[in-house]
Amino acid sequence: MAANAKAANALVSLIKSEGVAPADIQTSEVSISPMFSQPAPGQQTAPTITGYNVSNNVTVMVRDIPRLGGVLDKAVAAGANSIYGVGFGHNDPSALFG
Repeated sequence: MAANAKAANALVSLIKSEGVAPADIQTSEVSISPMFSQPAPGQQTAPTITGYNVSNNVTVMVRDIPRLGGVLDKAVAAGANSIYGVGFGHNDPSALFG
């Protein structure tokens, strides 16, 4: 957990340094899963926990669309290894139907 928190905090700091407001950055999920040993074929021993896998999802709203690619590139270079759910929207959807 400590290593994950350190990596997540570094990523959040990097995103803030790219001009993203702190209010537009939030942790959206943290998960911890055990990793098990794999017995050799034919061996009758039960798997044992050898460690844990920890992941931390951070949701970021980038309001300056031309900067999005650069923010993503720097996030990956800083260790982010999964990016998904990129979506586009309008800050005030009611203004679209005026």
